[in-house]
Amino acid sequence: MTEPKIDERDLLTTRLRLYESLRQESLQSMSQRNAILALGSGAIGVLFLAGVSAVTAATPSAFIAYIVFTLMLPILAMLLAAMWLGEAARMSRAGQYLCQIEDEVNDLLSRAYSGDLAPDLHHWLYWENWLREHAEPPASRAPALLRYVAVRSAEVIAKLNILSTPRSRQLGYPYVAVGMCFGACALGPVILSLWVAINHFTCLARIVAFSLSGTMALVTIIVFANLFERAMRLP
Repeated sequence: MTEPKIDERDLLTTRLRLYESLRQESLQSMSQRNAILALGSGAIGVLFLAGVSAVTAATPSAFIAYIVFTLMLPILAMLLAAMWLGEAARMSRAGQYLCQIEDEVNDLLSRAYSGDLAPDLHHWLYWENWLREHAEPPASRAPALLRYVAVRSAEVIAKLNILSTPRSRQLGYPYVAVGMCFGACALGPVILSLWVAINHFTCLARIVAFSLSGTMALVTIIVFANLFERAMRLP
């Protein structure tokens, strides 16, 4: 029984179609991440203003402000961070498989055009591999302080050796920045809730409020530490 012959042209066409499909999925995931950031930032802003309005109104409602700052804002920030990470993992999986397709397509083309005068086709498809091979990002227009914080954070992560695979700094910066933003949106309101408790609660209510705020702060730190570590382990 003879084995069926596979036409390399059909194989190349199939791989290129799959490559295009995965590129579209990667772009769709990027759009979803941007939408999560945009809508999430708006929702956080609305809730924050509601909490501030509740405590600064003519007839202030400190309890509502405390609930907003202690529970609603941190939980919302954690949910948004988890959703963003889910899209990041989806994009990372697509990018990892795109690297394999690039290698396969380049290998097929190199074999098809073998010869002394054949062009160098080893890098015909190279974008996803290029992102993972180049350690330094292009010049950034971000403020110097933000660049410094992102670079130092990435260096600390590298020294702690929590990365499972070599990773380009270009791919690591967004995770550091988004994690810092959502973490600030979660922990900042908890600190404000302590101010609300000190200035508007009775002595017994302050003890309960301090316990709840401390617990929520600890939960927030644990959740974001776990999310951040998972994000930095993405291939």
